Amino acid sequence: MAASVMIGMDVGGTKMAAGLVDGDGIILRRLRAPTPASDPEQIVRTIASLIDGLRQHAPAPPTGVGIAIPGQFDHRSGTFVRIANLALQGYPFRQRLEAVTDLPIAIENDTNAAALGEWFSGSGRGIPDFALVAVGTGIGAGVILDGRLVRGAHGSAGEIGHTVVEKDGPLCRCGNRGCLELFASGAALAERAADLAVRHPGSRLAARQRDGHVLSAGDLFAAADEGDEVSSQAVDEAMHYLAVGLNNLIELFDPSTVAIGGGMSHVGPSLFDRLRRAVRAQRPRSPDVATRIIPAVLGDDAGIIGAAAAIRGSAARQG
Repeated sequence: MAASVMIGMDVGGTKMAAGLVDGDGIILRRLRAPTPASDPEQIVRTIASLIDGLRQHAPAPPTGVGIAIPGQFDHRSGTFVRIANLALQGYPFRQRLEAVTDLPIAIENDTNAAALGEWFSGSGRGIPDFALVAVGTGIGAGVILDGRLVRGAHGSAGEIGHTVVEKDGPLCRCGNRGCLELFASGAALAERAADLAVRHPGSRLAARQRDGHVLSAGDLFAAADEGDEVSSQAVDEAMHYLAVGLNNLIELFDPSTVAIGGGMSHVGPSLFDRLRRAVRAQRPRSPDVATRIIPAVLGDDAGIIGAAAAIRGSAARQG
């Protein structure tokens, strides 16, 4: 008998990536399509088409479809409470997909799905208490405790990017002040790099900007590593705030491992060295906590694999 397979999908505002995933978390086949973001029925039809395309190559009938998607999903009603860039809020998304595909459908927030992916076959494999912190344009976390994904009452558990790390800080788009995202996200550091380039016209950042390069968080880290003092100070300040967020997460959930993923994780050793140093500085009586912080390993595949794990694994059981 052929081993069981699942279909995992990572649906974003501009594109969809789908994969046929086996029981070891290996992607056997992939398909992609543009996302028709403004039309919910067309979104469903596009997803169904990708599923049909993968079914044709499956060694056994897929046991179900998991979908990773950016938004706050109510698992009881099967609808999105909040979602950006996709016209799915209030739409009976899961019910329509199950009707069209005749397959069980599991839907997870994209960060939760990435955490499931790393837990299933990546940096968190075999670890019952695990967290993934995705640091990119924003900051989010997925938390797995005793092999079960923590969703919360409204599907918004793990939103550490909107926890307050600076009382009376700048206003966030969420309406709160001093949120972590404002200080330590990739978008925040890119903005800081652009500001430093203007204020320090003789700096490496300014030179790159004059060459027509759009500055990123990676540029800020590179300038810091090359000895630019103001860049180094900016990076260390951001790592201080990110360490505050991580230490709060560790205190609340006590994961044995915290993986860092998202676009900023591609900065590599420079980010991890500075971040671990900041974590240790805030925890002088338990410096070993910093050793729990490791890189995520699945990259862009985490969403597909994690969405498949939402169908297969006990970590996705509703509870």
